[in-house]
Amino acid sequence: MGRDTFRYRQLDKEREMRGQINPIWRGVGCLIIAGFSVGGYFFAGWFVRANATNGWINLPYEAYNPDFAPFLGDGLLLRLIIAFLFLLLSYGLLSFIYALLFPIKPTEVDASPPRRRPNRPRRRKS
Repeated sequence: MGRDTFRYRQLDKEREMRGQINPIWRGVGCLIIAGFSVGGYFFAGWFVRANATNGWINLPYEAYNPDFAPFLGDGLLLRLIIAFLFLLLSYGLLSFIYALLFPIKPTEVDASPPRRRPNRPRRRKS
């Protein structure tokens, strides 16, 4: 007898299934990251063109046409870097908003917050 019976095996399976997330959310997350990447690339294209006309940030010629990678010329390297930064910032913003809307709720298996000790007056050294 013990934990190897059919009843306990079913309980273990149910406990494991409760902790898992539906696999469809992996696909949703992949689409969100792909959407942020494509959106970042288009934003970077707009930003490079607008920066060239308005001069918001002084970028040297080497940023548009790097010597070490001539195939990334015409601002492609700059667009990729800006798109990556847009991806990081937008995903961070999405995570922050999600954390505000759905905070973590502690359960019975989580540790309780530490207790504050009362402040004791310090003794003076004589």
